[in-house]
Amino acid sequence: MNPTFIFMLTHNDVTVADARARVRELGDAGVEVIGFKDIGLPVEELKLLSDDIRKSGRKVALEVVSLDPDTELESAAAAVGLDVDYLLGGTCPEGVLPLIADTRIRYFPFCGQIEGHPSKLMGDANAIAHDAARLTAMNGVDGVDLLAYRWHGGDVPGMVSSVIDAARGKVIAAGSIDRVERVRDLAKAGVSAFTVGTAAFSNRFPAIGSGLRAQVDSILQIGLEGEFAVSKTMIENAAGRIVHQVRETPVVRADGLFEQQGGNVFLKLESLQHSGSFKARGAFNTLLSMDVPPVGVVAASGGNHGAAVAYACRKLGISAEVFVPEISSPTKLDRLREYGATVHVVPGTFANALEACNERQEQTGASSIHAYDALSVVAGQGTTGREISKQIGNVDTVLVAVGGGGLIGGISSWFRGDVKVVGVEPLSCRSMAAALEAGEPVDVDVGGLAADSLGARKVGNIAYDAARRFVDQVVTLQDADIRAAQLFLWNEYRVVAEPAGAAALAPLLTGAYVAEAGENVCVLVCGGNTDLATLSAA
Repeated sequence: MNPTFIFMLTHNDVTVADARARVRELGDAGVEVIGFKDIGLPVEELKLLSDDIRKSGRKVALEVVSLDPDTELESAAAAVGLDVDYLLGGTCPEGVLPLIADTRIRYFPFCGQIEGHPSKLMGDANAIAHDAARLTAMNGVDGVDLLAYRWHGGDVPGMVSSVIDAARGKVIAAGSIDRVERVRDLAKAGVSAFTVGTAAFSNRFPAIGSGLRAQVDSILQIGLEGEFAVSKTMIENAAGRIVHQVRETPVVRADGLFEQQGGNVFLKLESLQHSGSFKARGAFNTLLSMDVPPVGVVAASGGNHGAAVAYACRKLGISAEVFVPEISSPTKLDRLREYGATVHVVPGTFANALEACNERQEQTGASSIHAYDALSVVAGQGTTGREISKQIGNVDTVLVAVGGGGLIGGISSWFRGDVKVVGVEPLSCRSMAAALEAGEPVDVDVGGLAADSLGARKVGNIAYDAARRFVDQVVTLQDADIRAAQLFLWNEYRVVAEPAGAAALAPLLTGAYVAEAGENVCVLVCGGNTDLATLSAA
């Protein structure tokens, strides 16, 4: 059974000023419980808000985040007058329980040691689980409110499982639940409910379109095995949306390359796309699908996604901040700055840049554009497949390099099994191959020649869901094979490709993929952002 989604009308642990308007914005969305916090609006406004929620046919939750005991007890007393169904949070159950006795309010106090605002969970996993057992032994306590991802003590899913085992009632998870993986991990652990507020207001979940309703609808789709399917209609709509913003990149036949095998090879030159890679498609589709706040957007990137976001933002008059790992090439950093983005270089890999980006987004309220795990991004990248189907009407196979998976997710969602799609990864960055072996996205080590573009520690959920249905195989290769393909493109065709951009050609050169007689194979040359000096060895 999937946990109940409690939507919180809050941002950074404060009830939003326009909460009543936001309830109207949700319309008939399928969320069953809507909540707010005891900070942000006066009690009189909260009463009107509670009435609006109940009139919409939903249950009402109040979460107490005030840390001083007197204010907490005032909030608990107010909960009775507000006619809420759930009272969450707080740390003084001995004082609260008499106030809500003989009411129908279900009570879930915080477990563990709570500090600060926004609230953080302190202590080790054993202490938190012990406190959950203590609380749920109290008469009138229905369960605990667990700030799962506000805890930085190690294995969060493991800690959650320990709390669930120790508690004698249900566990509601709250705090920084801001991505699909976290919802799924909590569901697998067995929480009865989870809350999302800030992340939905900040468009952190993959969704088509912008706004609160799109976010809530997206979160409601998440299940234990949830699929975020990108349909051909979504891709068609994306194509119409970005048609005046991106190039229809050329397809050239690689004459004389594989005729001896009886196949025909075509190069799709996305290296000639605006900003130097296919990423412009997803960036424009996302920006044109959302209401961007005045503060602008933030993005994490190995370089190409950041360049695409920066280029699109410059063209659309939007400010952009981009967080990149220190392994990003100087060429890509120069391109970002040329497009006018504020660039932050972060020690480590893409995962570290993404963490820094998420922190910045929470601080500023900017919209965040994920590099690969967002429906609007994947649908935008899928327009590449749509173009291929028009340019090579009888294409049989498409070879696609895989990093986080946005490109292969979009292309395979366009062809949907009608065309063979083959993923190509370096052995040093095999996130998709590892996910398909494990049956779910898993963390992998990243490094090597193409790490700045293909170095996603974990493949995206959207790409994984598409790949397990529509991708025929994933080929892994050595860095030397990718380097050879990069030089081959330059020497034979004078095509400038970065290592990731050349990766999809490598299986044909090594024999890891052999074209059959009459087979029409399309190779995605997905990016050309490289230092020309690297092509001098020939």
